[in-house]
Amino acid sequence: MSHDIKNFSISFSALEYNNPNNVIYQARLNGFEKEWTILPQGSNTVTYTNLKPGRYTLEIKANLPNTPELHRKIKIVITPPIWLSWWAKILYLLILIVGSFCTYISIKHRIAQKKENQKKQNENNIMQSQLQFFTDISHEIRTPLTLILTPIEELIKSTKDPDLKATYKIIDQNGHRILRLVNQVMEMRKLDKGQVKLCAEQTDINDFIHEIIVSFNHLAQEKNIGFDLHIAPDLPSVWIDQEKLDKVIFNVLSNAFKYTPANGEIELSVDINDSFLRIRITDTGCGIPKDLREKVFNRFYQVPNENNKVKMGTGIGLHLSRQLMEIHHGQIFVEDNDQPGTTFVILLPLDDSYLKPEEKKLEHSDRNPATLVQTSISPESTAEALPANSGKNKRKPKLLIVEDNQEIKDYIYKVLSPEYQIFEAKNGKEGLEMTIKELPDCIISDIMMPEMDGIEMCDKIKKNEQTSHIPVIMLTAKTAIEQRIEGLKVGADSYIPKPFNIEHLKIRIQKLIEVRRVMKNKYEGKSNTIKEEISSLKSTDEKFLEKLEKIVKSKMAETDLSVETISQEIGLSRSQLQRKLKQLTQQNPSDYIRITRLRHAAWLLASKNLSISEISYVTGFSSLSHFSNCFKEFYGMSPSHYMEIHRVPKKTQDSEDEAQQS
Repeated sequence: MSHDIKNFSISFSALEYNNPNNVIYQARLNGFEKEWTILPQGSNTVTYTNLKPGRYTLEIKANLPNTPELHRKIKIVITPPIWLSWWAKILYLLILIVGSFCTYISIKHRIAQKKENQKKQNENNIMQSQLQFFTDISHEIRTPLTLILTPIEELIKSTKDPDLKATYKIIDQNGHRILRLVNQVMEMRKLDKGQVKLCAEQTDINDFIHEIIVSFNHLAQEKNIGFDLHIAPDLPSVWIDQEKLDKVIFNVLSNAFKYTPANGEIELSVDINDSFLRIRITDTGCGIPKDLREKVFNRFYQVPNENNKVKMGTGIGLHLSRQLMEIHHGQIFVEDNDQPGTTFVILLPLDDSYLKPEEKKLEHSDRNPATLVQTSISPESTAEALPANSGKNKRKPKLLIVEDNQEIKDYIYKVLSPEYQIFEAKNGKEGLEMTIKELPDCIISDIMMPEMDGIEMCDKIKKNEQTSHIPVIMLTAKTAIEQRIEGLKVGADSYIPKPFNIEHLKIRIQKLIEVRRVMKNKYEGKSNTIKEEISSLKSTDEKFLEKLEKIVKSKMAETDLSVETISQEIGLSRSQLQRKLKQLTQQNPSDYIRITRLRHAAWLLASKNLSISEISYVTGFSSLSHFSNCFKEFYGMSPSHYMEIHRVPKKTQDSEDEAQQS
């Protein structure tokens, strides 16, 4: 029977004609039941339902009372469905075996892949740790490099002995070589973090290339290498990131001169290939095997040959060049040819269609090549610069140096002490105290210092009304653009990376002091009529801020002074006051009230003979401890310490009182 027959009945009968109703029947279906079933008298049918596919035997017994039993049986086969047939089960078994084997292989492969990924992750972690170590060391190297490169520039300018000058130039060249390596390590770190952005501008490629090769003309003469330049005529202006392309070309040319022997040839050609600007740099050096031409762009990889055993390198330059070209939507590769030596090809798109709007620099600026530390001040420009202590100004300007490296401090002191009155501090905390006490004309500060760094010190100086006018120059080994932006955000007036050009530093200090002096003369040395005229020309925003300051100062002693009170006095809703003040001062009303109170408290501490608790009460603070905590957070020192280091002479108090009252 088929498996889809859910129930069936079988009838049977014994050959008994006299008493058929007296026959007793018993039934059992072997394979389904074990016990015999006695059927009711007169019944001769059995019914079975939902039997599973398989082989069964139906046994029947029949007898009359006191007579022997008769026994019969019949075989019943219920055929299975196709998916439960014997060959299907064999197929299932095969699938199970194959599946188990595949699962085993997959698990084994997954484990191997996991180990491989873990190995790569460990290698990457090691590489990142090494790179972070190199980056940290690079920051540290820039400080001693400052003490090598900056004095050597002075020696080159001052010495008249040609032999001695040549020796100084060798020191200077190798110092800049170390600096370029340091810059490359830090550039790689920024690339790994995704902090390098494209900033392209329209450039005359002819002038651009000529500026680069000037750096190699002297080296070509020293090694007696023929250095030829071929630029196709009538090349159009191209959109390039000058700094990045400068680094790429400089790295390739450095390698070409490194591996080209004396009397060899190096050729740089520029032309157009399809829709790309093509720059080819060919040398007659030892060459690169074909199977290694792609590997040379891997980080820290160097071709294993005899030349590299003698001419040690780092394997950084070409890897950095490849990454910079990818950012620039261009290519760099080794040309496949059988000529002696090596040919590197750089391809760049001609037009600006590949650039996003934020990747364009529309205003052209003078190029600052990556091959140079910073633009040196020419002898002509320094000759025109006025000395810091000239003319009628007999007082030396005060200059505060905040630096934890004693050698740097000593060198700056030695160079600038003839023109300035020098004060020194070894960290930001001492620098802040010295600034409040001495009120210098200019501050030179490092960034990385113990106790308080330069950024925090600059922020507190610029927030203090009595010191906010003092220009601050950040002189530091931290050169990333994010770090510069951080310094400028807190009010730094200039940012000069180490190693620095001493003439550049001198001119920067002089100009910043001069600008502050001009501003002071403009606003303090004019007649009352001009002041009245300026006052009458105040903008609506200036009048709003003056009115707001007057309201806050008049109600400053009230501890419960709220934003609602001020908004009612000034005639604006709370939300309007919030928006307008945020737009004008980048502060919300609560911060404005607190800062105004703290600045008034600082003035009282410096000029009035009041106790700290009295000043706390006058400025509206609810408790002395709350006042001390807020003051220390804002000014970086306790009120008592501020009072100790900033006392106003008796004769100047009256004039300051009048100014404060007005």
